[in-house]
This record gives sequence, structure tokens and C-alpha cells, in this order.
Amino acid sequence: MSDPALGLLMLGLIVVVIMMGFATAFTLMGLGIFFGFIAFYDPSQSWTHNKVFDLMVQRTYGAMTNDVLISIPLFVLMGYVM
Repeated sequence: MSDPALGLLMLGLIVVVIMMGFATAFTLMGLGIFFGFIAFYDPSQSWTHNKVFDLMVQRTYGAMTNDVLISIPLFVLMGYVM
């Protein structure tokens, strides 16, 4: 499947799944993992050694080490303490 067709399919499924009543965060997470698995699938490797799992770990670590995003929970904690 070509990249534009894959993108249009993902957009259509996002709209359909959100209209079915699923939470937006879980919809984006689930479809992102599903379509990432399809896009980076390499038949010569086992499905557990797919590149999308490495990308998920790298994005999670990148978000955890972002100094700007750390300020949000600390701001909420400061408000709770005050």
C-alpha cells in the first residue's frame, strides 16, 4: 500500500473510531502503533524485532527528558501544595 493511501486510511479510521465513542488518546495511540507496525514491517525479521518498538522507546525517552514538559507536573504539584 502506498504512503498516501495509508495516510488516508489512517485518517478515515481515526474519524470512525472517535465517532464510535472511543477516547481520543487511546485512539491515537492504538492506531499509531498499528499503522507504525504496518509501515515499518520487515518480513525478514520476527514481528517482535520490528522497528516500531524501538521508535516507541526512543519517543518515550525523548518525552521524559524534555525539560519543558517536566514543568507541567511540577506546576500542578506546586498548586496542590499551596
